[in-house]
Amino acid sequence: MVRWGAPRVMLRDMTVRPLSLEQTLLTFSGVAAIAVVGIVNTASGPLWPNVVLHLAFGLLFLLGSYDERLGLGVRVGRVCMLGMFALSLAVLQVNPDTFTLILSVVLMASAPYHLPARYCWLLMLGANLFYWLLLRRHWPPGSGFEIAFMTLVALQGFAVSSSLARQRELVTLEVLSRQNDELRAARAMLALQSRNDERIRIAGDLHDTIGHRLTALRLQLEALGHRVPEAFGAEVE
Repeated sequence: MVRWGAPRVMLRDMTVRPLSLEQTLLTFSGVAAIAVVGIVNTASGPLWPNVVLHLAFGLLFLLGSYDERLGLGVRVGRVCMLGMFALSLAVLQVNPDTFTLILSVVLMASAPYHLPARYCWLLMLGANLFYWLLLRRHWPPGSGFEIAFMTLVALQGFAVSSSLARQRELVTLEVLSRQNDELRAARAMLALQSRNDERIRIAGDLHDTIGHRLTALRLQLEALGHRVPEAFGAEVE
């Protein structure tokens, strides 16, 4: 589906297919990353805020990953992305360190499946602005967090680029599959039309040939009826 005026095909126009091994591993990797961050933050920070926030983040991630197969609308995926962003800010507020920003990598890897490319990059830019402002309140200049922050920003860019490439590949494969199906259907219709045309031609030829021969036979029998003896006249007639 084309979203927010984006002139491109989205995956929601496509047929829902079974999850591939690659997609399953990607989802599992996201859940594992969220779980690791949650365990570390829970062990080093307040218990219940971290438990609630990380569980909510993970649930939104799974909901966004399976929204198409659950038959949810387009807005649900967008809401999941916004919710994950808000929760990442909340987690960062509770645990103000760059390790928490691993959640932002999961967010950016999921965004291309719900938003057009330009909005993914805008989300990345805006999110990192907020992340930077939050971390600057807790980490003074020269503390070294800048290097770790820029490393995670690079990982976010890699995640967005990889997901966009994967999404475009899926769209291309689905479009090619549809085109192949349409081509096969067109070929079948052409073959059926050719058979019908050939049947009509043969029927016309048979009609003309048999009609001509029957007319000739009738004339010959009429002529024969005048020449045969009267004993055979009724049989010829």
